[in-house]
Amino acid sequence: MSIHKRIVEFAEKRYGSVGKLQKKVEEISGKTQDMFRFTNGVKPSTVMLLYLQEAGCNINWLLTGAVYNKGEYPEYDPGGETIIGLKNEIEIQKRVQDNQNKVIIEMLSNLVANTHDDLKLIKESVGKNAK
Repeated sequence: MSIHKRIVEFAEKRYGSVGKLQKKVEEISGKTQDMFRFTNGVKPSTVMLLYLQEAGCNINWLLTGAVYNKGEYPEYDPGGETIIGLKNEIEIQKRVQDNQNKVIIEMLSNLVANTHDDLKLIKESVGKNAK
């Protein structure tokens, strides 16, 4: 089964329809989302995977189709159940934001490291040309 078919399966089993899943993801993300494009073969972005995870989808199952025995992933209940321990939307929103911040920080760190290396090469090049 493909990712887009598993998204439909998750939406129907957990929320009753793709439209209702879309509303949940919009609540989590704070933005308008078009879940139907993911049901038509467009692969979800990393951020969308985080939203789906926060909506209760087991991302490992979504991406691979693998089914695990209950308890193998203690934080998540396989089969698309809700995230254990997250009782309110504010906490879910904070987790999504924290994950996004981690990605941004990692990207900026890589950019700074690459810029530092580029500046070093430029200085070396300028020094060789000045001689």
